Amino acid sequence: MDPSIMISVQHGTESPLPRRALRKGTKSCAECKRRKTRCFFERPTDVTCAACQRRGMPCFGQEYMDVPVPTFGGEQTIVERLKRAEIILDTISKDITPDGRGSQSARSGSSQSGSSQASAQDRYTDQSADQSRLGSEGSYPAPLSDITEAQTSLGEPDPGIYSYPPSKYSELSSTLHVHLPCQEDVNILFGTGRAIVFVQAICNHYGELFHQGNFRPLASMATLPSINAHPVVIARKLLQLALCLQQLDPTFDQSALHFDGDLNDTMLKYFNLATSRVTSREELLDSIEGLECLVYEGVFLVNSGNIRRALASLRRASTLAQFMGLHRKVPYKHMKQYDSSTHVSGAVVWAHITFLERYMSLLLGMPTAMARMRIGSDEPLPGDSSLDWFEKVQTDMFERMIERNQEGNYHDLATTQKIDYELNKMAHSVPEKWWAPLDLTQGMDNKTLMEKIIGAHLQIVHYNLLSVLHLPYLLWDTEDTRFEYSKTTCIYASREVLNRFITFRSIVKMVTCCRPVDFCAFTAALTLLLTYLNNHKQKSPMLAHQRIGDRALIESTLETMEELNKLNNDELSRRSAELVRKLLDLEADCAQGGQTYNSSLERNQDEPAAAGEPCFHLKIPYFGTVKLACDAPPTQFPDLAPVAFAPPPLNQYSTWSNAGPAVVEQPMQVQHLAVTSEHVPFDTFSGAGFDLDMPDLLASAEDWAFQGVDSAFFDAVMGGIPTTNNIHVAESQNWGGYTVSI
Repeated sequence: MDPSIMISVQHGTESPLPRRALRKGTKSCAECKRRKTRCFFERPTDVTCAACQRRGMPCFGQEYMDVPVPTFGGEQTIVERLKRAEIILDTISKDITPDGRGSQSARSGSSQSGSSQASAQDRYTDQSADQSRLGSEGSYPAPLSDITEAQTSLGEPDPGIYSYPPSKYSELSSTLHVHLPCQEDVNILFGTGRAIVFVQAICNHYGELFHQGNFRPLASMATLPSINAHPVVIARKLLQLALCLQQLDPTFDQSALHFDGDLNDTMLKYFNLATSRVTSREELLDSIEGLECLVYEGVFLVNSGNIRRALASLRRASTLAQFMGLHRKVPYKHMKQYDSSTHVSGAVVWAHITFLERYMSLLLGMPTAMARMRIGSDEPLPGDSSLDWFEKVQTDMFERMIERNQEGNYHDLATTQKIDYELNKMAHSVPEKWWAPLDLTQGMDNKTLMEKIIGAHLQIVHYNLLSVLHLPYLLWDTEDTRFEYSKTTCIYASREVLNRFITFRSIVKMVTCCRPVDFCAFTAALTLLLTYLNNHKQKSPMLAHQRIGDRALIESTLETMEELNKLNNDELSRRSAELVRKLLDLEADCAQGGQTYNSSLERNQDEPAAAGEPCFHLKIPYFGTVKLACDAPPTQFPDLAPVAFAPPPLNQYSTWSNAGPAVVEQPMQVQHLAVTSEHVPFDTFSGAGFDLDMPDLLASAEDWAFQGVDSAFFDAVMGGIPTTNNIHVAESQNWGGYTVSI
């Protein structure tokens, strides 16, 4: 029955009431018209607009808004009135098209389906018109993204699609949406280089991507969310675009994009907008897309070198993932989802969060927040590639090493030997070909190249683990052959890291890809140089024939770091090259023999160096200030011939000690390193630019390049030296209670 006829019957009339004449293009329902709010429908099949649905109000076209409401007599009960209202609303709703735009004729099943698609297209046109009024940045048509029931790859039968009160976040959605780039720029960003492969590899199974080829096409990844999408969906796209910009080659032609500012400024704008408006608000993150955003945020920060901030973000992500039950053997069946196109693997997301959180904790010398959670398995699971299995087993190795380091009982070799055995077993569990020298060429397709990049990254991390595992025994002076094995392994692993780093960075020249490899190279170079400095002090011939090759390897590493700095203006590469270069020159002086020097931690880092004093300061924030100084002025340096090798003397080097403010100073005899004025005068180190101001705890990589990795390194090197040796302990003010003497 026609709604006007139904209403007229309720009024007691015999003829239908005339409908209001509406202006062409009138789409809003009567209630939205009265409230002067925008009228839209969540789905094409809805019969009630989102605003009326949220308020529980009747939703009907404006052509019926002036029809008199029947006045019922007092004898009618409330139940009868409600029944009459239900009949009227039911009849009206059947006559209104699925998009709520007031069609007057009833349709058959097939014609209703056709009108649904037409109305959806109309709504797409309306959204484009609305966006055109947002300004030049939003004057492009956005693809329609109506949310429908869909199956995701989280391993659940059907998590369901959740709606949200549109007016609650509509203003935030509009604010985020207006900053999205045009569709042409989005297509370029996702289609250039390895960006589209990299973004998908963050939250998906390597085997499915690289072996089965289950990549989402460019058209799907580059689809922009609508202005009505939930803020977390728009923020996810902004973070994906920031990651795409982060992966652009330094030689990319910026003129191909329609950005007003610099690419780096645009990248930071997208990232800061998403993090400040969405990921910092806990109430917006209770969905699969919210977890994705936190993972993207953590990966972006890791690749930027901001590993301290990344660790904080990853720990938030791990908490949210546990709320969702992803840590359980049987995850929860239903998780909130706002976008039907969301395609992530819950198990992979959980594994990647754990991998990054534990590895960043190990680099920074901190305990993990995800202890006693096993990620890997003894054998690869069905569908696991070597990359999937190796990464998950590495994740478990991180936890075991963190636990050993936090206990600090390095005298008990059982734990170290067991971890070493597991690392060796893990390395032999993948095909031997997987360990072949890196074969990265520019002619590879993006998928193959990305697979090799991930493999190279895991290999470098593996050798870095070996080095970190045996680092506490590097400077031990003992006849116990067990410690000689640790020293040999440490040297071997450091060489492998540097060899792979040079090859890796010869192809992957953007430092914002696989950033941890740069920290691995930095610590590997320091490990080799400390080994030789200690070896010269003991006059040991053990590394005599290896020194030239290792120095050449470090020189090549320095050239790679300097090139990365030129291409990327990278602070970490620049600072690493400067420090390694100075220690490399010092090692050369020690090898030739000459004036002795001593190294210690200054009591007051604000005290200026004496005039003419040849010294080199290395401030390590929140740890201490290392001072390298000669015992005699440079003018008194004798011209000495190279010192012949002699049997190693008794161990007389000292260590750092975590002493409190009131400590006892024990006598010691310092074993000095030899320095000569013939190669590079020591006074060239005076006033070296390593007198950093104390940075904030979460300072960015621009202000704090090493981020505390250097303090974790020196703490591991010196923390394991036996306390039975001669120890020099002194109080240090402001910069921590550590004292150094080599």
